[in-house]
Amino acid sequence: MKLTPQERIVMAYIVLGLSDKEIGQKMKIAYSTVRTYVDRGILKLGAKNRVHAGFKYLIYQTPEVYLQTIKELQEVL
Repeated sequence: MKLTPQERIVMAYIVLGLSDKEIGQKMKIAYSTVRTYVDRGILKLGAKNRVHAGFKYLIYQTPEVYLQTIKELQEVL
């Protein structure tokens, strides 16, 4: 799994239950950009949908990736 930092942030927000619109507002990016990150994340993770992608992201990340994602989330909050 090689997600970009932006894709990891989006996956983390999905795990938290945010909608694409809410993710866009939090990250200060367009809805269409969020959709691009979601779609790429689904593809890279081999998931069936966004919920499945969030679940796979949560399960397969290493502690280091998890900590990096938290750091990136804090930067955009």
